[in-house]
Amino acid sequence: KKTDFDIIMQMRRVIFADKVMVNMLEGATVEASILCEVLINGEWIGVKIRPDVITKNCEVPDYKTTANMNPEKFGRDAHDRGYWLKQAFIGDVLAAAYKRPFKVGLLAQGKSAPYIHQLYWMTADQISIGREQYTYALTTYNKCNKSDSWPAYFDGATDLPTPDYLVRRYEFDEVEIKFEEE
Repeated sequence: KKTDFDIIMQMRRVIFADKVMVNMLEGATVEASILCEVLINGEWIGVKIRPDVITKNCEVPDYKTTANMNPEKFGRDAHDRGYWLKQAFIGDVLAAAYKRPFKVGLLAQGKSAPYIHQLYWMTADQISIGREQYTYALTTYNKCNKSDSWPAYFDGATDLPTPDYLVRRYEFDEVEIKFEEE
């Protein structure tokens, strides 16, 4: 839609009005796909990465739009949405492919005016946690793929959990239900 296009162009203008961002993005490679195999726990696993941007200085900022630019909130969201895993994996694959280190991060931009942006570089701890997450995920995927067994959360049926906030919202009193005997 024209309105969406206009918003995208406004967002783009904000980022390219920042001289630091222009310098970083100048000469960058955009949306390059890399297909390869990675060795995880002694097993070769075929993977594909497609970083948003790879800069001339070996930086890999993943572009994310967000409704909430609050650093604490965005930091939580980055973990909960798997960005640590994704960026750690992309950085490791690029480092292996190009035989040099890559700096990974997130370029967050607000979805509403004034479309502010913030570049966040991932910390060593975040990358380490992301590495553990992707190693576990790829190992599990490879095991399930080989065995063609894709387990659910539980074996068999289980009760549907009630989230704690709903338990606190409702008062559950004992209710006696009687049925007429035939």
